[in-house]
Amino acid sequence: PSLTFSIDPLSWTNTDVEVTLTASDADSGVEGIYDSEDAKVSSTTSYSFTATTNGTWTFTARDYAGKTSDVLTVDVTTIDRDAPTTPTLTVDTTDWTNASVGFTISEETAGTSPESREYRLDGGSWQTYAEPAAVSDEGSTLVEARILDAAGNPSEVVSETINIDLSAPTIGLTSTPHAQPLGGATITATTSDALSGLALTKYDAGSQTVDYFAGNGTEFSGTTFDVVSGGTYTVFAQDNAGNQSVSEISVNTYPSLD
Repeated sequence: PSLTFSIDPLSWTNTDVEVTLTASDADSGVEGIYDSEDAKVSSTTSYSFTATTNGTWTFTARDYAGKTSDVLTVDVTTIDRDAPTTPTLTVDTTDWTNASVGFTISEETAGTSPESREYRLDGGSWQTYAEPAAVSDEGSTLVEARILDAAGNPSEVVSETINIDLSAPTIGLTSTPHAQPLGGATITATTSDALSGLALTKYDAGSQTVDYFAGNGTEFSGTTFDVVSGGTYTVFAQDNAGNQSVSEISVNTYPSLD
């Protein structure tokens, strides 16, 4: 007689494996299927059992003429129930920035079945990780990473938040002359930054560029500052991501007539 087997599933799995043996004999017919202890496990042409762990089993088939098949060896090697090692997720920076931010997922020692590194952004679909990987969208983006093996076992998820601000601060300016004979004026600067927040505000007389304020200008806090004479003034603002902007105002120090 002859004896063959099939297993289901054939691929890596984290579940049990079903093994089915099939015996055939064209002459006297199959008398039974026997295990390695020579115990009859089936009196028909088939026998099925569930493998809950990887292992090796041997079987033979006999016909009614007393003949025995070759020994059939069944190897189950595709069961993997162990979660992969948790990876390390490293981002270039978690501070606010105005540029794309790269990230890496560590490659851990493989377990029983092959493994792949995956990530997802803001709870979206898992994607296969490949270097280089980066986030370029404006705002705060949650990056999650995991290892997934071929059997479907996921590792623990690790996460970091990447903060990107591509927008310069906004500046709105108004001026109010002081009463005479004091002279001068108060400039009100309404500055805002929706994402990373304001880090620095300065002003100076004249029409100035952003680069000018790298080493010049007078810092101020709050929303107002006083000037002693009329003319053009420039206000500079920088946010925590490094974005910069300037705005000009022409100041008239003459009091208004009621």
